[in-house]
Amino acid sequence: MLAEGGIDPKLEHIDRTQVLVVDGEKFRFRFAERLTKTPHQPTPEERARVRRGETYPRVPSWDYGGSGSLRLELAEGTSHYHATTWEDGKQGRVEDRLAEVVPTIRRLVVAIKERRVRAEEQARIYAARESERYRLESARKKGAERVRSLVGEAARWHEATLLRRYAEALRAAMVVAGSAKPTNEREEPFVNELLRAAAALDPIPSRIRRVEPGEAVITEVMVPAGND
Repeated sequence: MLAEGGIDPKLEHIDRTQVLVVDGEKFRFRFAERLTKTPHQPTPEERARVRRGETYPRVPSWDYGGSGSLRLELAEGTSHYHATTWEDGKQGRVEDRLAEVVPTIRRLVVAIKERRVRAEEQARIYAARESERYRLESARKKGAERVRSLVGEAARWHEATLLRRYAEALRAAMVVAGSAKPTNEREEPFVNELLRAAAALDPIPSRIRRVEPGEAVITEVMVPAGND
């Protein structure tokens, strides 16, 4: 805080922002003036209000005014962050350095376009990398799903094989017990049920039902004994 008054670097009057378009690139520029800050000297009317105990309007502690110290800001786009600035100081006054503004804008236009080209190239590389990652991930998922499908198909074939073997074993037992005709008649529908269930589970018939020209035709599937 300035106890004795003077130019306060934190206080300034900012002129309305102007927009400038150069070669398709938008810039914003504005002038700002540093303000002076001096202790307020109460007027007779203010002293009278204080004596009467009136607190509103409040008597200010400081007076502010223009200092004549200028700053020019030139910023890209719509923001004034990271702006290029010229201000009164050791290098001279702003009005004496205005010739620097046009070359600066030209350099900024070139830099903006180069930066945009780099950003577009980086975006293209990123998009290609993401596309490849997605392709590989999709292929991995499809492969895993295919393996699960094949394992399920093999499991159905195995279950169908077990049912057929069970039916064969049951029929063999029925032959051994051939004298027990009522038993055989009672078990035969069950054997047929086993075979129908095996046929419904077995994926092989659906695999070989349609044979394209030149393809091998599977006429018999041999199930090695003991491969449960």
